[in-house]
This record gives sequence, structure tokens and C-alpha cells, in this order.
Amino acid sequence: MLASRARTVSVKAQAKQQAKPAKASVARAVAAVVTSVALLAAPVIAAEVNDDTVRPAVCAANPTAKICLRGSFARSQQ
Repeated sequence: MLASRARTVSVKAQAKQQAKPAKASVARAVAAVVTSVALLAAPVIAAEVNDDTVRPAVCAANPTAKICLRGSFARSQQ
């Protein structure tokens, strides 16, 4: 009984171009702005840091670093 009710079906598919999500381009733009601001602000931030704040951290990790050896005799005499 089911065999007698068989129908012929034809399918027509059309490809539509999908819109790209805008989030990716917005994220790239935000990343570019953040990177440019960080690159422009880096010299200003670096100028505010002196050797007394950097030296202990660097010397703890690498006591033979140039910043640790430079003037070390004068510092030990104080």
C-alpha cells in the first residue's frame, strides 16, 4: 500500500551569500586601537620607572644581568 503512494520530489537549491559577522571586524578594530595606544604610551610609562624599582626584580631573577652588575661595587660600599 505504501509503494503505490510514492511521489517524485525535485529539490532546487540556491546558494545565498552569507553576511560575515560584524563582531570580527569590530574586534580587530578595537585590538588595533588598544595596540596603538599601548605603543604610544610605552615610552611615557618607561620614563616613570627608575632603576630602584626595576633592579630588585631583575636581580632576583638574574643576578648576572647588566643592570645588577653596573655600579654594584659602589652600592656595596654604602
